[in-house]
Amino acid sequence: MEPTFSTLYDKWEAISAEGRWEEALSFCDELFVSARQSQRPTFYLKAKKARGISSFWCGHFQTAQQDLRESIDLPSNHNEPTHSIGGSATLSVCQAYLSLLLAIFLESKEAFDFHHSSPDLARLSENPLIMAQVMAAESFFHRLRREIAPTLRHANLLKDHCRAHGLRFWYSQAGILSGWAKCLSGEKEEGMKEMDRHLSELSGGNFDVLALLSVSEGFQMMRDADQAIAFLERALSRSSETGDRALLSEMWRVMAELLSMKERPEGEILQSFERAISIAGENPSPLFLVRATLSLDRWEKSRGGSNPLTGMSLARLDSLYRDKLPEHDLSAMDFAISPDSRENKL
Repeated sequence: MEPTFSTLYDKWEAISAEGRWEEALSFCDELFVSARQSQRPTFYLKAKKARGISSFWCGHFQTAQQDLRESIDLPSNHNEPTHSIGGSATLSVCQAYLSLLLAIFLESKEAFDFHHSSPDLARLSENPLIMAQVMAAESFFHRLRREIAPTLRHANLLKDHCRAHGLRFWYSQAGILSGWAKCLSGEKEEGMKEMDRHLSELSGGNFDVLALLSVSEGFQMMRDADQAIAFLERALSRSSETGDRALLSEMWRVMAELLSMKERPEGEILQSFERAISIAGENPSPLFLVRATLSLDRWEKSRGGSNPLTGMSLARLDSLYRDKLPEHDLSAMDFAISPDSRENKL
């Protein structure tokens, strides 16, 4: 007897809950076969959601966007109300992930549209776990944009929700997001303590790489390069084991910055920058590409000069994305391309 779609979907959820995203993505083929055989739109919607989320965490951003968009369009294409073919729960998570993707693509207006609508849709499901997932995505959305106050605000809302419903895993994720935001705001010691308290709860979880990268960035802000590198190496190892590559470009960018702090050989530093830029260009992920290129430019100028090729890359990125950059990255871009900043660095 062949397993039912529900049984297969439960297995996908178990795999993804452990953060084994490469395995989760390969398992989606079975979901689609079962969904097609059933001829039920509900199951096809869930299969699309599963592949979209798996593709996102594997770093296949264009594939993820296609699946998530089709998931959102599916109800209207079948002329059925949302609740009858998969429900607000499935659609709210799809919208939340699509908002993250659009933030990475620097499609800010559309990203915010989905970002704001997904919580309202999640509330209709009356499912505390779905609500926690969407609230976590809200905080992560602002963390991607390096917006401190909104990251902290949504993380605290998620904490309150998780305390009320006994959701320990998502409470710990909120603690990591909150601690990271506090580090960026200047409350470094308090932020590091909060992340340390919650990191063990995320062991094996689907945000493990995000948590490890956040702790690494915290140590970076504390000017403790050794600890920062140790946590980042754990994040890279976890990424290799599970296929969790959504933040791989960011990890190599941070690694290059940390190697620079340690005054490691220039070739080693440059190789990390090149990896970050290459990964961001292949995916593609314009937000990460801008950040990696800006970081490379800062490093080159700190060595007493500037690379014309990097300058040309920044000028091109500025022309493409100036009106779409988050405030933090726009400020960095303004400083990088201003003539005064170049003269002061030479």
